Amino acid sequence: MLTILVFAIDTLTDTEYPLSMRIATYAQVADVVYVVVRAGVHLEVPSHVKLIPIEGNSWYVRMYRAFRGGYAVARTFVSKKGQCIIVAESLYADVMLAGRVAKKTNIPFELSCGGLDILSTNVLLKGWKRYYFFRQLSRVTSVRVLSLREKNNLSTLYPHLPEATVVPFPVYIEKHLVSQVFETRMILGYVSGKKEREMFLRAWKHIVSRYPDAHVSVIVSGDEKTSFVGEIYKKGFSDSVVVVLSSDRVALRDIYTRAILFLHMSDPCAFGTHLIQAVYDGIPSVSSDVGVMHGVLTSNDIFVCPAYDADCFAKHTLFLLDNPQIHISLAQSAMRAGEQLPLVITDRNRNIEIRRALWDMLIRGVKEREV
Repeated sequence: MLTILVFAIDTLTDTEYPLSMRIATYAQVADVVYVVVRAGVHLEVPSHVKLIPIEGNSWYVRMYRAFRGGYAVARTFVSKKGQCIIVAESLYADVMLAGRVAKKTNIPFELSCGGLDILSTNVLLKGWKRYYFFRQLSRVTSVRVLSLREKNNLSTLYPHLPEATVVPFPVYIEKHLVSQVFETRMILGYVSGKKEREMFLRAWKHIVSRYPDAHVSVIVSGDEKTSFVGEIYKKGFSDSVVVVLSSDRVALRDIYTRAILFLHMSDPCAFGTHLIQAVYDGIPSVSSDVGVMHGVLTSNDIFVCPAYDADCFAKHTLFLLDNPQIHISLAQSAMRAGEQLPLVITDRNRNIEIRRALWDMLIRGVKEREV
C-alpha cells in the first residue's frame, strides 16, 4: 500500500497554478493521498485524496499546526509499515515542513516543482531563513519537474539536489473528458474587440454548418462578455458557443487540456499571450496577424490570416478539422517556437503522447466519414 503526504500549506488558491492537477497525478499511483493545505483552499481531487485543512491567522500558527497535523499522519505510515512518501510543493513553508517531518520519521522526501520556477526565488533568501531552507533541502531524496528547462535551472541553482526527473502533467486525465473531446470537437477561441467578435461569428457560421457537433469556448475580457453573449444568442449559436472570462483560470485550465484547435482573433497590435500559451501546449492554431507573429511564430508553426478576414479563418479551421493527420507536425513545430520565449510558464500539459492519441481518434473519424 502506497500512501503519500503532500504539504501545500503556502498555497492561497488553486487558481494560482493547477495544484489540483498535480495532486491528481499522485492520486493515480497512490492508494491514499493526504494533503496538508490552508483552510479555505478548494481543490478538485479524487475521492481517495484526504485534505487536512489548517486554520490560523498567523503564519507561525499555521506552520505549527501544519507540522503537528502532518507529523501525526506520517507516524501512522511508519506504524503500518507500508510504502510512503512525503512530498513538498516548491514553496518555502512546504519545504520546511516536509523536511522536518521527513527527518523525524525517516520517510523519503520528494520535492515537486510545479512549473512556475517558484523555487528559484528562494535562492534570494537571507539569514536564518536561508540556512534552514537549505538544511531541509539536504534531506530531499528525489525531485520531479515539468520540463527540461526546470531541470536545468535546478541543477544550476541547487547542484546538491538529486538529479530531477521530468514528468509532464497531468498524467491523470479523466476518461470522460477524453471521450468528450471527440464527441463535441472542442475548440478554444480568443476574441478581443467588436470587429473581432463579428468576424468570429461569421467564421463560426461556416464551421458549424460543416461540423454541427463542433463546440467552441471563447475567451473574452469581463467588459465584453455581456454584449458578446447577446450577439451569440441573436445569431442562434447558443448551443455551440460558450463564453469564458480570461480571469477564470480554473475553467481555462480544463479547456486548454481538452481543446483540439485554437482560434486567435485579436487586434493587430496585440502581442498574443493566449496564442503563445496555446502553441506552447501543442494546440494547432489559426491566428490573425498579431505582434507575436514577427520574430517568434511563422506560417510553418501556425495558420495566419489577415486581420478581420472571416473567410480565411473558416477556410483554415475547416482544413484542420478535415485533416487532423497534420496536427502533430504543426503542433510540434509551434511548441519548439514557443519554447524560445522566456515569458512562457510551464503550467500546462505538454504530453504530446496524450495529444497524439486524441488526434489519432480524429483521423479515424474522418476516414470513417469518407467511407
